[in-house]
Amino acid sequence: MIHAAMGERSPGESFWALGLRLERAGDVQGALSAYSEAVDADEEPPNPRATLRAAEQHEMRGNTAIAAEEFARATVAPEPDVQAAAWRGVANSRLHRGDHAGALEALEAMAAAGDPDETPRAWRNIGTLKEDLFGDVEGAKRAYEAAIACEHPLNSDGARVNLAQLLEKQGDIAGAAARFREVVASGHPVESGRARTLLAWLLEAQGDEQGALALFLDGMAEEPTGEWGQRAAFGAGTIFRNRGEFDRALDAFALAERIEDPASAGPATYLLAGVAKQLGQEQVALEAFSRLARNTGVAPAVAADAAKEAGLILFERREIAAARDLFALAAEAEEGEARARGCLLLALCERQLGNRPAALAAAEKAIATPGAPPEVIDHGSGLVAELS
Repeated sequence: MIHAAMGERSPGESFWALGLRLERAGDVQGALSAYSEAVDADEEPPNPRATLRAAEQHEMRGNTAIAAEEFARATVAPEPDVQAAAWRGVANSRLHRGDHAGALEALEAMAAAGDPDETPRAWRNIGTLKEDLFGDVEGAKRAYEAAIACEHPLNSDGARVNLAQLLEKQGDIAGAAARFREVVASGHPVESGRARTLLAWLLEAQGDEQGALALFLDGMAEEPTGEWGQRAAFGAGTIFRNRGEFDRALDAFALAERIEDPASAGPATYLLAGVAKQLGQEQVALEAFSRLARNTGVAPAVAADAAKEAGLILFERREIAAARDLFALAAEAEEGEARARGCLLLALCERQLGNRPAALAAAEKAIATPGAPPEVIDHGSGLVAELS
């Protein structure tokens, strides 16, 4: 079906021609709809720009082989923006199939196309490829510097951050800090916050805790709903926790756990729960541990430990059935000692609930688990003797 915002075709006008006309007029959504119709109708792209759009459509649909062919066809475009975007597509296709050398060649061709927007992006990607996949540190440095030299308002600051990180790895702390500060001062909508948090981590590693904390707090204030503001909140929370400022740590970790990345949110939730326990906020701790126990995006060991902690709070409240469900999760821990402790706690709950066969099975599993500590074996053996 034709997108409602696509507009009417002139008599004899192809979907490709309509899409290109709408794109020139700034109607991006209408153009995309027309391009989609063109691919559905199996129309032949009339020029390199249309070929590029066909490649992008196939890429979005998962037709990677066709997309790669179309991107390659579009690299002959006379327009720098089309040629550069086509080479970017070729580079991505080659990376996808593991052809790193071929991807590097495509990125170099992308840079050579001369498009003012794509050139700094190409140089930055060249730098990343050389640094991460080829181990060519000096080549990466030159590529990042080439991207920076383009002085693009959006695409050069990312290369500054990459260069700063590379300098930090090489031990040039002053050089790295200077680059990070340049990006912070730029006010870049994405890279500024990232650079601020990375600079804070650098200062913290150098022993400048107060300088790091000031930057973390700035990041939290600037981007409370953004990734790097939330990562900054984690850094601030850790410092506050280490200082014993638990109220401030709790607020910081509450912000940090909102990050979308489960691997980053999980530790924030765990620390939030621990700080809440320190403050006597048992319900806050219980809710945080319970969230973490059922979070499939965190490390299994973290989830199992959180399940145990939540279960202990419920057990102390005499909410035995709810505690049992959480101890059952803890009893599935991968690490032997943690699994043994979880099994023992599960056995205690089952005994309290009058489920003697289940209690006996859990106690036997606890003492039979490799790595079970002596106190678990002693207590578990006592339960087995009692329940047998």
